[in-house]
Order: sequence, then structure tokens, then C-alpha cells
Amino acid sequence: MVTRLPRWTWTLPAIAAVAAVFVWTIWGSTQRGTVIGALLIAAVGVLVYAFALETLPRRRRGVLPTVVRTGIAVLVGLAAAVAALVAAGLAYYLEYRPFG
Repeated sequence: MVTRLPRWTWTLPAIAAVAAVFVWTIWGSTQRGTVIGALLIAAVGVLVYAFALETLPRRRRGVLPTVVRTGIAVLVGLAAAVAALVAAGLAYYLEYRPFG
């Protein structure tokens, strides 16, 4: 895998996911904490999408390979955002027990 990005940038999605868990655990009872946590979860999805798009091979040219490559990157980004949402939601639930 050859990319032009420095190695430290690859940790940004994990840092954003951990920050979302902390924000929803610590400030989950406030509106600001909920919004910041949601923005961090969205940032995880966008960052993973961008990194997946960066690393997927660009061997073939044309519309179909580009659409397939972008579709794979979108699915990977969505999966990462859902995983961060589940982790932050679990932390919120364990801290505040909203349903009982």
C-alpha cells in the first residue's frame, strides 16, 4: 500500500471514535454533548471513506471501475460510522440507562 499520507493520519478515525464514546459518556445528558458526539461519529465515517478511497487500487479507468471503487469506499465508511455509533450508544446506555 503506497499512499502520500503520513502514518499518523491513519489514527484519526480511531481517535474520533474514542472521542465520540467519551463525549456521549461524559456529556450525554446535554444537547451540546449529543450534537458533538454525533458530529464525531459522522467524522469517523467521512474519514474512513476518504482513507478507503485513497487506498483502493486505481488500475482500470472508466466509469464502472470508478463507481465500484467509490461504492466500496462508501460501504466501508458507513460500516465504520455504524460501528462508532454502536460503541458510543452502548457507552451512553451504560452510563445513563435511558430505558429503565
